[in-house]
Amino acid sequence: DQRLVLCIMAQPICAHALGHHMGCWMLYERLSYLVVVSAVFGFSVLYMNLLLQRRHRYLPPGLQKARFVRLGYLRKMVARGERIRRCQELPEEAFGDPRKALHLVIISPPPGPH
Repeated sequence: DQRLVLCIMAQPICAHALGHHMGCWMLYERLSYLVVVSAVFGFSVLYMNLLLQRRHRYLPPGLQKARFVRLGYLRKMVARGERIRRCQELPEEAFGDPRKALHLVIISPPPGPH
């Protein structure tokens, strides 16, 4: 999400730089390398914005109702010396959105009696 916010914030900056350089180019009637650099940078930011928006993960129907525990919450549990509990016993803050996750790690208990 932070990368998407950064790209969205960079769009008006690129538009201003491109508009300023285009105005100077039209005023002096010569192609400046700054116009080309600004245009390439501006289009790169727009393209990255589109890629980051499409990056969200879509899960198969069998996993859409599954709940995913955040790795940060598991780290807090380890730091407090707690054991991993059942999903029903975890607070709501323990769960994250799988569409925003960079990686999904799937673990399951070993088969057999416990």
